[in-house]
Amino acid sequence: FFFPKWLIFLLKMVDTVKFNVSGKHFEVSRALIDEHSNTMLGKLVSDTWNDDPEKAVFIDRNGEIFAYVLDFLRYGSIELPITTQRTMFERELDYYGITPVGGISDRESIPKMMDSLTASL
Repeated sequence: FFFPKWLIFLLKMVDTVKFNVSGKHFEVSRALIDEHSNTMLGKLVSDTWNDDPEKAVFIDRNGEIFAYVLDFLRYGSIELPITTQRTMFERELDYYGITPVGGISDRESIPKMMDSLTASL
């Protein structure tokens, strides 16, 4: 069978990939992961490593930060909440093999805020 490219693209948009990151479950479009096939996430869901595409891929990492990793892949930049340290986020990007070419902005972290408050007392 021959399928037109537009049909293949639409099928990929509805096809999903499942991740279980330390008990936190995520389901994202295969198209997003295919756009980043050179990352660890792309390799984990490739036919070479994943023999059952219906089963969630387990990753023993921080599930809260993983949500921000996915947003970074979607948008190319991210603004982190004050509860997430930039260094922790960058460590996760490094683990997944994602090079931050877009912007990562963070609000003033809670430890920095506490330091500035105690310094003013």
